[in-house]
Parts: sequence; structure tokens; C-alpha cells
Amino acid sequence: MKHDQFRNITADPKSTATSTGSDQERHLSGLCALMKASQAPFELDPSSPTLSQAAFWVYVRQVLYNACVNQQPPNLDFGLIVLPPPSTSVINVKTETAWANTMTWICALVVRFCFGDTHSLPATEAREQRWLEMSEMVHNWQKSKPSTFDPIWCSEPEPQGDNPFPEILFTSDWHGKT
Repeated sequence: MKHDQFRNITADPKSTATSTGSDQERHLSGLCALMKASQAPFELDPSSPTLSQAAFWVYVRQVLYNACVNQQPPNLDFGLIVLPPPSTSVINVKTETAWANTMTWICALVVRFCFGDTHSLPATEAREQRWLEMSEMVHNWQKSKPSTFDPIWCSEPEPQGDNPFPEILFTSDWHGKT
């Protein structure tokens, strides 16, 4: 492990949050150190039901939230290899988890592209090529995903009304019963 991969963690209680509510990500810094220390295999199985894998994916989602709010690259090890999700011939919670986690990782790649070090790519062609690769990842996920990821209903956006975005409804057994 490289020391420079970790953020400096201080014990100053006044620096954990300001009056404006900004987050210093202290909780994520500690979890980042644990995750990086425990990632001996550099492959992630997005369908793995272990507690450490579940904690990793919660961490990824929290890091993505902070990265978007603060417009900064996500504090993730992008050297990790996320294995492809299992075949969609058998659809169960494990399969659905894998497909959701795979899209979460693709989202992390896009956020890194937007706020990260890809601005240092030497040529516009290289940036465009990387964007096309990520677009292809999204397209492949979309065409291969299980049918349970298809919405049950979509509305059109109402730019002049209260909702400028489309409303999209999904359902699954664990989303709750009405």
C-alpha cells in the first residue's frame, strides 16, 4: 500500500463539519483505508454476498455522492477490476445486485472522467475516445441487463410545469409491497 493513497485524518472535532454543513469526509477516509487494505485480490465480484463486499458498495455510493456534490474525483481505487455480472438466465437478488453494482461502477468511471484527472489527457481525441468507451459500457449494460431493470411506467418531462424530468417507475420484490 502506498502512503499517499490515504487522506490525512485529524482528531480535531471542530473540523468534521462546518456551519454550512460541508462534509470533510472523515468517515469515508477511515473506510477508504480499510477498503484499500483489504482489497488484496484486485478483482471484485459485483454479486458477492459477503459483508465486506456490501460495505465496499455502500462506500462507493457514498463516495459518488460526495464527488458529485463537491465536483471532485471519487476517492476510489480504479485499478480494481469489476467482474462482469452473471448471465441473466437466472434472475434473483444476487443477479440483480450484480447488475446494480456494475452500473454503480460505470457511474464511478463517468464521475472520475468528469471531475478527475482525464483533463490531463494530451489530446481531445484521447478524451473523446475515453468518453466513447464509457458510452459503450453503458450501452452494453443497457442491452444486456435483466428485464427486471425495465421500468413499469414512464412519463414525459413537463419543462413548463412542476417536473422538468420524466417520471420513471420501477418495481421489484424488495422495493416494498403496496
